[in-house]
Amino acid sequence: MADENQGPQGAQDAAEQDASAQGASAPAPEGWDEAFGADAPKPHTPPASDGQQAWQAPVPEPVPVAPAYAKSCLAAGWEDCKQPGFWKKTAFLGLLDLVPVLNFVNTGYALEWSKEVPFGGRTALPQKVVTGRNFEIGFYAFVIALVFSLIGGCAGGIVGWIPLIGWIAALAIGFLVSMFTCVLNLRMAMRSQLGEGFKVGDAWTAIKRDWTGLLCAVVVPGLIAGAIIVVASFVYMFFALLFFLPVMGAAVNPDPAFILGALLGGGLGFLVVTAVFCYLGAWAGAAAQLVSVRAAAHWVARFAGDWTYLA
Repeated sequence: MADENQGPQGAQDAAEQDASAQGASAPAPEGWDEAFGADAPKPHTPPASDGQQAWQAPVPEPVPVAPAYAKSCLAAGWEDCKQPGFWKKTAFLGLLDLVPVLNFVNTGYALEWSKEVPFGGRTALPQKVVTGRNFEIGFYAFVIALVFSLIGGCAGGIVGWIPLIGWIAALAIGFLVSMFTCVLNLRMAMRSQLGEGFKVGDAWTAIKRDWTGLLCAVVVPGLIAGAIIVVASFVYMFFALLFFLPVMGAAVNPDPAFILGALLGGGLGFLVVTAVFCYLGAWAGAAAQLVSVRAAAHWVARFAGDWTYLA
């Protein structure tokens, strides 16, 4: 009789209490206690009444993610090269670069030293430069570069006939060939097999992950070396002109002694200046190659780490 006398209002209050009891008894999601503690209210807690704000589950603060690499590949490669004896070593490499065939050792030296990076190695520059191993790896790298250069040269020559757009396309093909050649040379050095240098599909899969970083690692050191050579060429032309002035004067002076002196002095001076200029260019090129290959090795370690399973 007491329940019947409650009327409609009493029935509504009873229904709300039953719903609240059902909500409170519902189980919490899996992992709720581990995330917020056993004493925290469950997500099915009924809303507060009498003007009190309903409890809401706390939202975890986002954890800041630190960058995976504090330095770019190029900066990391240059950091590895900044060690005692770098310029002395590259000066010797530049001298070797002037000798045909023997200059294969330069590329082999850079690849043999840099192939350790994907495996976590960070050793100093090797003391020995001219070794059979360096020559072998350098020769393999020459073969790979020759094949890709021929393909890229033919493709660039075809599209180069188109004004402006074709020139831009030819330049892009040249950059792409340089990137493929560099990473495939490293892959070849890591496996010590010439065939690994022609796995174009694997290289393309890796390049798509970060082609801009690889482009900087491959191109920027060469551009810096090229700028140094351009500046040195102006100095070279100035001194070459000075040595040519006596030779030009000999054309109007019939004295044999003057002509002989002008030819010996001017010609010898011109040869010396030319030799110095060529050596400085080779030195800059050797340093740029060493930095570029080391930077590309850092790129392989970051974006082609699966290649380490090949070795």
